[in-house]
Order: sequence, then structure tokens, then C-alpha cells
Amino acid sequence: MRKLLLVLMTLALAGSIVACAAPATPTTPTTPAPTTTPTTPTTPTTTPATGDMPASSGQKANWTMNWGYAPAMSADGAAGSPNGRFEQTLLEKSQGRFTLDIRETMVPREQELDFIARNNAQLGDMSITYVAGTYPLLDFGALPFRFSDIWEYEKCMNDPDMIGVFDKVLRDAGIEYLSSLPSGNMKFIWGKEPLTTVASFKDIKLRTTGAVATKAFQLLGAAPVSIPGPEMGDAMYRGVVDACVTTLDYGVEQGLDAFSTAISVWSVMPVISGAWCANLEAYNKLPADLKWALDETAKEVSRQQYYAAVPEFAAYLAWVSSTNISIVYPDMAEVVKARTATTETVNDWLKTAGPYGQQVLDISARYIPK
Repeated sequence: MRKLLLVLMTLALAGSIVACAAPATPTTPTTPAPTTTPTTPTTPTTTPATGDMPASSGQKANWTMNWGYAPAMSADGAAGSPNGRFEQTLLEKSQGRFTLDIRETMVPREQELDFIARNNAQLGDMSITYVAGTYPLLDFGALPFRFSDIWEYEKCMNDPDMIGVFDKVLRDAGIEYLSSLPSGNMKFIWGKEPLTTVASFKDIKLRTTGAVATKAFQLLGAAPVSIPGPEMGDAMYRGVVDACVTTLDYGVEQGLDAFSTAISVWSVMPVISGAWCANLEAYNKLPADLKWALDETAKEVSRQQYYAAVPEFAAYLAWVSSTNISIVYPDMAEVVKARTATTETVNDWLKTAGPYGQQVLDISARYIPK
């Protein structure tokens, strides 16, 4: 039954992606300007491509793409699949002259950025959280209680100042940053018992992802365990962990519903994020028209992915609500306790984030509801 439901939700999601028109560019909220002066002012190193395609160069390009999100067919993963939205859109915008050789998971996620930087593949859909140990700055979406949902994060990632920071950091690594992509809301803790208070985290064996989240849950008294996503279900079955932090869709895909009685909603790790990235040298060698086609494709597909995440989230929430799994929310007083207890996470992150750390905090503060 679960497989049938997943197939139906995937088909509905695919229809929403195909049918959706590009939404309007998010407007910057009118919240007060940040009070802290950014560490180093930055200006986007590239102006987002707009308007019509430049005059045709007549040239062709064929790139190898690492489909890092394979085999996921959710909003974040499906776009990168062979004949998926990214490939289709790139062919259309390049008039058939920019083709892709898409290969599934050529390397583990934590190696993908270096793999592209070495030009072993020219393009990839990279998961940022999996390289947080090397590039902690980019994983700011995992800071505790920074965002309440992924749509706030999308607005933040469309801020020209944030684009400028990502441009700078990734170019120094030999990577051309193309656009953001969503991996989902990570505020769901699948477990055998509900976690309704800060005290309930004491000594619980908890599967987490990334250095930032690990630190935050340690401060709450939990015992974080690093386990690859495909092994989560087996780990819960064998008692290696008591609970897993992951998205609703991925939790269902990995069978956590078979071992969980409750899903506790805490924004200790709000967002797991990703990015469309290209090898910088290969990108710079493209003629203007094909570079335009790639830039426009990445931005358009990013909008579609975030758009598709809305019905996807609603579908999985409805499915979970129809089961015997309870969805529990802590009282606001407990949320405040958790915020206070995890404050040190931000301070630790700033020590490793580099010269743009404070600036990233200031930019993201524009999109945090007051």
C-alpha cells in the first residue's frame, strides 16, 4: 500500500512540476535592516541572466552530470534524472546544442564537490549539508531555529547578497554556483516515543546529518549518531538509534513509518539544502549563448523545485496523518528552552565559517519572521 501511495504522490508531483509556471521573483521583506555590520561587504560576482538568448554561436557542448540525488524522485531529486526537468529545459534553451550525459551517484555525496572541481563531472546537484565539514559557511540553513520552513530559506537564497557570498566561496573552490535547490524541511524527528520537552532528548540515540545539527542536538543532551540515509530504517529496527531526523518524504521512502509511533516537530535543524554547481573552468569555456542557457535553466528549475516542494510536503503530511503515527508539537515554552540551550551552536559555527560568517547571519536575518 505504501508503494502504491508513493507512486501516486510521485505522479501528482511530476504533474505539478510540468504544469507550473515560473513564479514571480520573491520580493525582499520589509523587516528592519540587520544591526550588525557584515564582516566583508560582497557584491554578486555575476549578474543573473535575463532577457533573450544571446546570438547563437553555433557551438555544441556535451557535459557529464553527476545525479547526486539519485534515485530520489521527490521534488529535489527528480529534476536531475535522465530526461528530467533540468535536461529537458537545457535542451530547449540551448536549441538542442547543450546535451548531458547523466550518471547516477558517481561518488558519495560528501565527495561530489571535489569531484566536480576536478572536472571529473562538469555538472551536479550537490547536497550542501554533506560537505558542511569542509564548507561550514554554506550550511547555515541547519543552524537551530534559523528558519521555520524551506520557503523562508528560498527567499534568503534568492537575495543578491547571499548569491554573492556563494559565488565567492565556491569559485575559490573551482566551482561555479548556479542556483539553490531544496532538499526539504528537516524539523521532523521520527521515533518510538514523542519528544515533547527538552528533557526528553536526554541520552536519546538520534540519527543526525551534518556537523551543525550534531552540535545542536548534543547541547540538548542527545547522543547524535551519523548514519547514511539508506541505512536509517535498519538502524531503527536494530535499535542502533531511537529516532531519526529527516524530512517527511525521505522518512517514508526509507520505511521509518514501520518503526515509528511519533513524529516530533522541532526546528533544531530547519533545512537541508543543496545547489546546482558546475566546474568553473568548463563553465568559463562555454560560449555566451550556452552559458546563458545553463544559467537560465538552473534558475528556472530551482524555482520549479521549490514550487513542487509545496504539494509534495502537503501530500506526505496528509499521508502520515492518515496512519497511526502521531505528529506532536512542543509547547512554546519548551521551544524557547531549546533555543536558549542551542545558542552556542551559532558561536561555534562562526568560529569555522570564515570571513563571511557574520554577513551570512545578517542576510539570513532579513527572512526570519519576527
